[in-house]
Amino acid sequence: MKKILTVLILAVAALAASSRYVHGRGSATDMDQSRAHSEAMDQAKENIQNACPSGRLIPAPQVTQNECHPSGPGMVTCIVEISGSCED
Repeated sequence: MKKILTVLILAVAALAASSRYVHGRGSATDMDQSRAHSEAMDQAKENIQNACPSGRLIPAPQVTQNECHPSGPGMVTCIVEISGSCED
């Protein structure tokens, strides 16, 4: 029983050492909210891929921030943040 427990502990430690938490953030300002949101999402996706050298995110990344707000006369600013674990 101790042998199985030791193997499980080592496996969990190895898994924790081989992944790290990363996030990508994007923001954009535009007169059109859907265009600003789309640009912010594209930036966030690109930034999270750049934060993960292997390019493998496990499990699939989650959107952790997704907001748009007025930022001036007729303008909207959108901020998107995506978080996940990177397999190193």
